[in-house]
Amino acid sequence: MIRALRQILREQGIELEDQRGVSGLGADAFDSVGRYYEIKAHGGVVPPELTLTRAEFVRALSEGETTPWSSLRI
Repeated sequence: MIRALRQILREQGIELEDQRGVSGLGADAFDSVGRYYEIKAHGGVVPPELTLTRAEFVRALSEGETTPWSSLRI
């Protein structure tokens, strides 16, 4: 998923950094224009509920909807 998102953004001149190894950041990736991304991917049927960690919730609350990509499904 990160690779697909990186490719889409790169076509627009935006670089994406994988942040999955950064504890407590509350995001899976960060782009060169300052947007954070939380990736929720499923190998089968999307569950009726998606959960966020406290860090993910705090990041989303502090950033708000900063991009039209916020509901992008790849």
